[in-house]
Amino acid sequence: MPPIPPSWAAVAWTVPFIAPPVERGLTSIAFPGISTGVYGYPVRLAAQTAVETVSQFVQIPSTLCEVVFCCFSAGDYAVYQESLAQTR
Repeated sequence: MPPIPPSWAAVAWTVPFIAPPVERGLTSIAFPGISTGVYGYPVRLAAQTAVETVSQFVQIPSTLCEVVFCCFSAGDYAVYQESLAQTR
């Protein structure tokens, strides 16, 4: 699968995954490494897209207080930690 351009990836993340739960007033949400397993989407690109998109979204006032990125492996966890460090 070719990587989705970042602008499209952000839209693909925000619309179905973040907006509906926030519109329902949820205070926390968790995300797995979407498509990074058997579908082979690059973990680094998925992490960067997820972290950047969520970081932008949480700047908007809402009920959202906690976001959890669920990682399958220690390697995935390290990539997400790196992406989070670069975004701060």
